[in-house]
Amino acid sequence: MAMLIDDSGARRVAGGVVPPQPQQERDRFRVAVRQALLERATATDDERLKTSQPQERMVVVEKGDHLEGIAEAHDVDVEDVEYFNPQLEDPDHIEVGEVLFLPPPSPGELATHPDGVALFRDDLYQRGNAVEYSDAGEIDHDVEIEGLTADVGEFLDALPPEQRDTAAQQLFDEDWTDAGPAQMAVEAAAERCGITLEESSHAGPEVEQAARQILVDVGNHAEPDEALAALDEAYGTATPEVKRALLQAPGTQEVIDAAAAHAISALSEPLDGAVGQSAEELQMAQRINDMSMTLAPEIRTALFESFVPALQQAQYHASQTDEPMMIGTEGTRLMFDAIERLDPERDKSSIEGLAEVGIYHMNVIPPELGHGGLLAYFMSLASNSGSSSGDNIVLKQDLMPRLEQYDQEVGNRIETYETTLLELSWRAQNGGSVMTEDQLDKAIDEYTADNSAWANDLEEQRQAIAQDGERYLEELALLESYYPKLFEEDGGSLSDRVKQLDNTADEEIAARFIEHLDNPNATTAMRMAIEEKPELLNDPVSMRLIGQYGKITDRGRKLAEELTTLFIQHEIAPTMTGLDVNDPASRQALFDKLDKLKNSPFRSLIGVKEGTLDEALKAVKATIPESGTISPKDLKGKLAEMDKKLSGIRGFEAGSAGGHALRYIGALSATAGLVNSLTVAQGDPVYYGKAFLETAGLVQKGVEIGGVYTDAIKNSELYDKIGSSRKPAVKALGAVTSLFDLYTASTYLTPENKDYGAAALYTASAGGGFMAAVGTGTWAGPVGLGISLIATAGIIQYDRVKKSNHFDNDATAKFFENAGFDTDVAKALSDQSGDGYNVLPLLARYAEAQDLNLADPTDQAQFANWLNTMAPESLAALRDNLHHVLDEKNNDVESFPAEDEESDRIFRENLDDLLYSTKPVIEDGKGHPRSFAQLDMTLEVLGIQPLA
Repeated sequence: MAMLIDDSGARRVAGGVVPPQPQQERDRFRVAVRQALLERATATDDERLKTSQPQERMVVVEKGDHLEGIAEAHDVDVEDVEYFNPQLEDPDHIEVGEVLFLPPPSPGELATHPDGVALFRDDLYQRGNAVEYSDAGEIDHDVEIEGLTADVGEFLDALPPEQRDTAAQQLFDEDWTDAGPAQMAVEAAAERCGITLEESSHAGPEVEQAARQILVDVGNHAEPDEALAALDEAYGTATPEVKRALLQAPGTQEVIDAAAAHAISALSEPLDGAVGQSAEELQMAQRINDMSMTLAPEIRTALFESFVPALQQAQYHASQTDEPMMIGTEGTRLMFDAIERLDPERDKSSIEGLAEVGIYHMNVIPPELGHGGLLAYFMSLASNSGSSSGDNIVLKQDLMPRLEQYDQEVGNRIETYETTLLELSWRAQNGGSVMTEDQLDKAIDEYTADNSAWANDLEEQRQAIAQDGERYLEELALLESYYPKLFEEDGGSLSDRVKQLDNTADEEIAARFIEHLDNPNATTAMRMAIEEKPELLNDPVSMRLIGQYGKITDRGRKLAEELTTLFIQHEIAPTMTGLDVNDPASRQALFDKLDKLKNSPFRSLIGVKEGTLDEALKAVKATIPESGTISPKDLKGKLAEMDKKLSGIRGFEAGSAGGHALRYIGALSATAGLVNSLTVAQGDPVYYGKAFLETAGLVQKGVEIGGVYTDAIKNSELYDKIGSSRKPAVKALGAVTSLFDLYTASTYLTPENKDYGAAALYTASAGGGFMAAVGTGTWAGPVGLGISLIATAGIIQYDRVKKSNHFDNDATAKFFENAGFDTDVAKALSDQSGDGYNVLPLLARYAEAQDLNLADPTDQAQFANWLNTMAPESLAALRDNLHHVLDEKNNDVESFPAEDEESDRIFRENLDDLLYSTKPVIEDGKGHPRSFAQLDMTLEVLGIQPLA
């Protein structure tokens, strides 16, 4: 007789399971099953039979079998067997070895199966799904649903009576998404069977039961506030699925509504011993504050969604009486505490509702509005406080002064951070100017080890500023939430966007709020927040907001550009380190990485459409070298062509965030292709890197980057420091990214505004970004690299150490000892001028003028020995003479000439004057040698041998 087989052909079943079949037999069964499924799908127009059906059974025809016998043996109707096998041309003639399909077990049969509920559920879902997506012209939906209902009823009736209610509820609790007719059938069958179903969010039987049990336990608490607390406690330990079910359960809303009513009821409850009209309002504020204090955000949201409408209604009723609602000073303070815990976006409707109530007291305005619901509340309150800005007291006296105060506090934190950073960067810039790579590394490592408290302070300060940056990002999101027109894709200029708002009060609020966000402290903090948490680069909401912000303010544009650089250093540049231009798969891997930009937060950041970005990426891909001989000339040609093409694509013009980003990718890929080819020496690409940045349109041609020429970077300790990886591309790309970081920092040093502090701060934070992304840095690595960038570039703000001896101490002397100086010499050289300058950078320039390379250990040792052998009084006098000229030149070491013919002549004549010789002045340390020639004369007067 025909035997059942499983769908893998591994076993034949006849009243039980027999041993597995031999592999040859299994293969034969598999082929037969696939063939039968294909033939059936071809022979029918019924979509349900074009694929294997749930719980559908299969038999293989044996010798002597016929259709009636097979149907009788398996307790099914012949008509059903014929329906499930439309591929049979003549049901009276079936072939040995042929696979036939039998209908699933009946609902009654499944009811007796150990997994009956699950099996029946799966079958019911598939059938319900088929009905839901069937064309109304092909089937009668009512008839189909009635058939499903009958099957559910049959299944329930076949169960023992004590199991029916539970089984019906379990079926109802299932997720019937895309199978709505099945859910309708369960509801109808349960009603016919007299079974009452509990409401469900359809998250699954286990989840729904867990949620119901929580509500049963919560119901044991008689007091509304206690019940709410019990609900919140259980919610806090529940799984995410149970949390979702709880939030949708009617019982949960009943608990929350009761708690909100408990708070409102205080307004009508007489209070023993209470004095004053606002006593009841105070009790209400106390209750809502206490109940919401520790709630999970979702529960708190639901509580206020219930509480606020009730409060608005209570206020309205009170306004119709002789005793309007008066919350009072303490009540207002409590309400502000509660409002501050609300989420500006999730709880926006509740915040706006509370603002309509107008909870306010001039003596209770917090000194700091915080970054939560309270700031959003005051924005709403200001919006409601006047149709014109002239009478908007909340905006002018409360909201903006506190935002301005916060900006000042952030500025103070940034200044403190800069000052703390200056302790190392000042020493590194001055001492590092006369050190080799290894000496500077050792000096930085020793300093951070010896000054752990300083290092901890620096990290804590950085973290605090990063938190400020996150707050500013939240405020940016809040601004969009309240005024989405400001952030529309094609909203025009800032003034045009502001004018689109609903009223003059909102225009004033938006304009002042943008002014608050568009300040250097805010953009610095936001950048540091993202550097501290690079995962924010993959947050599409934050990147979209900053991208739009970049379109309406200059500082926003600069921030967007800097973040595109950071994004590329973290997400794209690491892929380039392994670029093999002779391997098509390697090039394709980079192409794939670039293509992912089209659906990443990067596109939100630069604010362009996918098609536009795709067109721009094609121009970039054309610059990536192919196999064969690669020359810098060819690559520069490709980059120039890319620059031209990008300039013709909207959103990628030079100066735009998108144009900035893709030109940077092109310059990096050219560098990577060059260094990984076999045609160029490994040390050369750093020279070409600057040329590539220029050709791509990123760096002004011929410009000094951060006051340093490219070859100075190549020959300094920086190039070797970033070359800790054995991969040549890591070294080259690290050099180019650091080069570009220096250039970006130098953009803070415009003729109109030489912001040395911002330049140094940017360099210290951005330096090493690429190296951190490729995993070659430690805490000391990126920080040390940033300090080395500052030391190399000479971008330090000296104003805070002028006319002081801030760094004239033992710590500086110990740092300088790493240059090979004797202790007394290091101490003497740590002394600062009256304006806070140090002589070592000038002496380093002098050494270079004598053809010494202080990055070379031999030359550096000669320089150190020269200073060590000076008599102490001679060294002190030399130092003091140089201090005077440094103060006179405002530390402009680079402008110090080798010779100045007229000045040198006068200097010599004054020395040789028999009556008024200036030698005593020089010996007293009060001379002003204004050229290296005059410095040689000064050495002669002091009895010091020239450096040779």
